[in-house]
Amino acid sequence: MDTDDFTFLGFFGASIPSVKQPRTINMELIQSGETQRVRALNIHFGSIKSMGMVLFNVHTPSNLIGAIEDKQDFEIRFNGGTIAQGAWHSGLKARDELASCLRSQGYLARK
Repeated sequence: MDTDDFTFLGFFGASIPSVKQPRTINMELIQSGETQRVRALNIHFGSIKSMGMVLFNVHTPSNLIGAIEDKQDFEIRFNGGTIAQGAWHSGLKARDELASCLRSQGYLARK
């Protein structure tokens, strides 16, 4: 992973491995039925030793904004097991709010 210029999307929880040292792992990301094999950074989550976190590199804020759908479900698998899953609705409203925030901070070009 290139860490000179990056945007991360992270998930944390008790089902995600907690590690002492950061590591890069191969995972499956399933979004609305479409499976992708991806690499993620696996780290521990703050002061809660039993919780881990995975960070996906989405390259740029524009890529992140462009991937948000109005309704979507997702599942993250590691070593054959599900470590995170969920779904959302009203994603376009959330996308627009996030884009506005990123623009105000200079991370996205103005419209």
